[in-house]
Amino acid sequence: MANNDGRILLSKEEAKRKADEKRQQIGITFERMNDGVLETRTASTVEHIAAFFNSSNEGPNAKNKQDFGWRLTPEDLVELEELKEDQNVMERIAAAYQIPVEDVADYNVLKYMASKRFKTVQRDTKGEDKSYESDYDRRVREAREGKSSEPAPEEKKPVAKSDEKPDNGAKDKQ
Repeated sequence: MANNDGRILLSKEEAKRKADEKRQQIGITFERMNDGVLETRTASTVEHIAAFFNSSNEGPNAKNKQDFGWRLTPEDLVELEELKEDQNVMERIAAAYQIPVEDVADYNVLKYMASKRFKTVQRDTKGEDKSYESDYDRRVREAREGKSSEPAPEEKKPVAKSDEKPDNGAKDKQ
């Protein structure tokens, strides 16, 4: 539904569903204060992580006055700092991205954090996928059974007029 200024308005149920999806999104969460309202975004792709990080106070563009106010959430900032202190983790990150340990940047650590979170979610939801598939297969079977048990609508055959010959696809012989 749209209002007079062209914006799309959501029903309460749709707005709640979208808010739930946003809370469950996996990735690196950034926040900023925008006109007195705390705005949060969860970056779930490498490109989004780079964009938000590069427009934050921690990003390489900050010294060029390209800080757009995005900040890592306190929890993600603390995790980033802890990972940077762990030499074993830094070596794993360097090996994963095939770069020298001294060249591992915050952005690389954020990518590593996100990939760890995605792997955890994939592991936790593997069983759910199977139950979803079996549920889906069951619903397809029920739909097919329901469709086959319904009587088929009768087809109406065109009635040939008595003075017309039916066309059997054969050409007249002359």
